[in-house]
Amino acid sequence: MGKEMPNVTAAENEGRKYGEVIGALSAVGGDVKMDVHDDKIGDATNTRFYGYHAGGGMITGIPVIGDGAQRLVDIGLNQWLAGIQAEEGSLSKEELGATRSPRTSSTPTSQSGATSAR
Repeated sequence: MGKEMPNVTAAENEGRKYGEVIGALSAVGGDVKMDVHDDKIGDATNTRFYGYHAGGGMITGIPVIGDGAQRLVDIGLNQWLAGIQAEEGSLSKEELGATRSPRTSSTPTSQSGATSAR
């Protein structure tokens, strides 16, 4: 910084400018991380879609068991996709939570005096 500040207000204003830049860079980094997780979920969704149609299309025509087998393929792929979505969701929350600075404010209390859970 190396600037001579004429008063406290000027120093606060200069600090806010730096904070805005750091905040914008942090937001861009968060968006990039979310895009990575969104791409993985998108790929898994495509795999589920094409697996359902390709795999299911081959077995649907089998007499007696084809329709039931198609439904089992659908159920299995949906469960697999749900697992991928849950895993990527928790990973993205973990990564984004790790980049945030901890809050130093005091814990608010309710009117009864008990501390509220966060």
